[in-house]
Amino acid sequence: MITRAPGGIVPDEVTFLPVLQSCSGLQDLVEGEAIHDLAAKLGLESNVVIANALINMYGKCGRIAKARDLFDRMKRRSIVSLNTIISAYALNGCGFQAIDLYKKMAELEQQNFQPNDITFNALINMYGKCGSVDSAKSVFLAMASSSPSSSCRDVISWTAMITALAQNSREEEAVGLFREMELEGVKANDVTLAALATAFVNLGNFGDGCHIYPRVAALGMKLDVVLGTVLIGLHGICGEDVVTASKIFEQIEHSKKNVISWNAMIAVYAQSGKNSEALELFRAMDRIPCGERDLVSWNAMVAACSQNGAGEEALDLYHRMNLEGAVRASEITYSSVL
Repeated sequence: MITRAPGGIVPDEVTFLPVLQSCSGLQDLVEGEAIHDLAAKLGLESNVVIANALINMYGKCGRIAKARDLFDRMKRRSIVSLNTIISAYALNGCGFQAIDLYKKMAELEQQNFQPNDITFNALINMYGKCGSVDSAKSVFLAMASSSPSSSCRDVISWTAMITALAQNSREEEAVGLFREMELEGVKANDVTLAALATAFVNLGNFGDGCHIYPRVAALGMKLDVVLGTVLIGLHGICGEDVVTASKIFEQIEHSKKNVISWNAMIAVYAQSGKNSEALELFRAMDRIPCGERDLVSWNAMVAACSQNGAGEEALDLYHRMNLEGAVRASEITYSSVL
């Protein structure tokens, strides 16, 4: 815990910021609150930069009420303050509160309230998560008209809008907007392609979706776990291309793989009748840092064995599932065993 720097120098803004950033990254609430207490004692809580960093820290640590309380008590706010609290709401699944706050701030017409691209991107994201796609589109279109000579819409803006459409069963529009983005000369990133791949999966359109992975390879993109997992499903389940799905799974950095990515690959093997490969992955999950096997993992294996003529193995897995006690069988498990 920091009280004074070497030589008895009292910490200032420059000292606090990296420490708070570290607390945010580590989600270390205990240390973060201790830093907050010290800042308050030193009269630095009212410093806009430090207050913004504290709001960010509380948001990352899941303490959205504390983040909002600090925001409300700020005597002077910047657009960064608004962006930070909106992002905190987004991170904690509080979309409606974020939108309500934005509207209230807009009505106040404060001198420092000049929304920027970060604000707009956060709003598109929030409206999408709340299912208000048309409102998201209004914000997206407003970004283009706010500066006729040079739109402030970047790849993050386009991606947020494409994602909002894909998440709300408007996949055709998502694909159309992606093509419009390319015509505008905006280059896609891994998040954009993950949203596009999700749209193709929901549409069952493997024909177009299969071009995404070669594009990733051609651009030299690193396969992150989100994009990689979606592509595993796209190739392995929609396209029944187990070889490519397996190749994608291997290319995801091992330490970044999560339960969802492992389950996706197990499901691909199971659907393709490759019980031994699915079982090998299933057993390997005991030795990975991503967490324990969940109900989806067990159900995928039980169903795989049942559907591929290995009834005894399915029953054995069902008994093991009950013995280990980590998860409880569901109706899907029972139907697979029966």
